[in-house]
Amino acid sequence: MQKRGMFRSKKGALELSINSIVIIIIAMTVLGLGLAFVKNFFGGAGDIQQQVLDASKQDILDAMRRGDKKLSFPGDRIDIEGGDEKVIVIGVKNVEPQDISFVVCLDEIVGDVETPILPDSNLATSAAKPAAFLWDKLTQKLDAGEPNVYPITIKTARTASGTKLYKIKVLRDDTTSTPVSNAKCGTSLTVPDAGIEYITNSFFIKFI
Repeated sequence: MQKRGMFRSKKGALELSINSIVIIIIAMTVLGLGLAFVKNFFGGAGDIQQQVLDASKQDILDAMRRGDKKLSFPGDRIDIEGGDEKVIVIGVKNVEPQDISFVVCLDEIVGDVETPILPDSNLATSAAKPAAFLWDKLTQKLDAGEPNVYPITIKTARTASGTKLYKIKVLRDDTTSTPVSNAKCGTSLTVPDAGIEYITNSFFIKFI
């Protein structure tokens, strides 16, 4: 009788152990599927974002080839959440009969004062610097009639709020013997050639 009780006890313990193993296997399987789903979801989201960006670039190029606009810009106002990062794409077209070289500059406008902004590879923000920008500051070249697109990354501080006014400037650096350096971006250029300013566009960033 005692042996039968011990047998039942061992059998019950074995069943409990098997059930525990099954539960662990199921849990690990579900966890693995969940991790795979998350990986595929975010990986797919990144792929979709890149596809949208590529399509946007192509749309800008197609539109600029059909017209004579010097600059294509996303709009007069860009809405971006605090702590977020966004890539915008601008287009520049050479409407001159000859090749041109230029640099892209950014200013922050407060009242009547324009302050030059330098590209920030770290995209560091703070309370005093609610938005950081990163773009190619090197000299760009375009053949006559040729358009091209240039991405600008914007990163905002988590505490950013309100609205800021900025200006994008496309400055020629081939119309004078003195090249336009990035140190001059945003400042009043004193070179005699008025054609140094190819095109400008003011825009707002609203932190939402």
